[in-house]
Amino acid sequence: MYSMVGLSLGATLLESWEIGESIKRKIHLRSDEKVLIMSDDIFRPNTVLHMEVLDYVIKTVGRDNVIIVVASGMHRASTLQEIESKFSAKLDGIRLYRNSPLVSFPFADFSEYTRISIGTIMPHIFVKRSGGGKVVVPGLTSVAGAINFHKLTRSEAVRYIRRIERGIDYVVSGVINRLGEVVNIVINDIPVRLSEERMSKYNFGVILDEPADVVVLEPLFKNGDFMQAMNVLRLCKYNIVNDGGTICIKCSPKDGIGVHYIFQQVNGIKPAKFDVAFSELIGDRKLAVICPTISRLQIDECFEKPITHYKTPFDLYDNCTNLKVSHYLGADVMLPQGE
Repeated sequence: MYSMVGLSLGATLLESWEIGESIKRKIHLRSDEKVLIMSDDIFRPNTVLHMEVLDYVIKTVGRDNVIIVVASGMHRASTLQEIESKFSAKLDGIRLYRNSPLVSFPFADFSEYTRISIGTIMPHIFVKRSGGGKVVVPGLTSVAGAINFHKLTRSEAVRYIRRIERGIDYVVSGVINRLGEVVNIVINDIPVRLSEERMSKYNFGVILDEPADVVVLEPLFKNGDFMQAMNVLRLCKYNIVNDGGTICIKCSPKDGIGVHYIFQQVNGIKPAKFDVAFSELIGDRKLAVICPTISRLQIDECFEKPITHYKTPFDLYDNCTNLKVSHYLGADVMLPQGE
């Protein structure tokens, strides 16, 4: 038999009007100000937070005084339709920019703008949480910049993000539950934000009583493409799978294999081999995949060694006696969230 790891929804979601009122109380703009909004891209959860921030900014300063910069990071560029979906609004009359990780150039001077970043607080192995200054680095940097950032130690990276945040006038962070609903909003309040970081670990993490022979990991948010889903392999650093056991990644990415310029050649075409990239973490564990939306040939090209393919979880369950099914939430969660 296989065991199911319990999952809770977390806190109750905030209504849209509650988020709007919080934004009006904490973000102070004059009608003659110019505003730069830096937002995470469509590969991060879409929430009403983006809509409420933009709505307040437009009503206060007008469309002509607003610039939106989408932090694509190492992902493909979002389309106009996707960005409008992110903000739940038509963006006519607003200057819109998207980061290109293949181009290195000095960042434009926005010193005369009031700078607002929008992101979500989720646990993150490297810098403790998503959102905040990560919208700038690696969100608005080049491939070389992102690689250099990830060469920092964890403490160095955290301090670097904190310095970036001091250059942002309003760091708007949404705390979400596993459904992607906003359950709290934090604006520039570092002590509260640190508290929410701890709360997000509590809401999103589970402790497995003991390692399993087989663990099924299914991304909830970082699942836009196959490359992002492979971040589940980072969880091998925790003792969740027995030596010689199997890690099965279950995903149905709408973007197929996808684009991630750290894991690919500079031309953005040929993917790296994930079992090689994560070899130290994987060890002697075997890999399997349940991915009905991508051909086996495409998936096999992402690995050096053969991996096992299953059509459905039931094909895997029938052959296992010690199975835990876990959800891997968002970016780099401290422990897998289970269901």
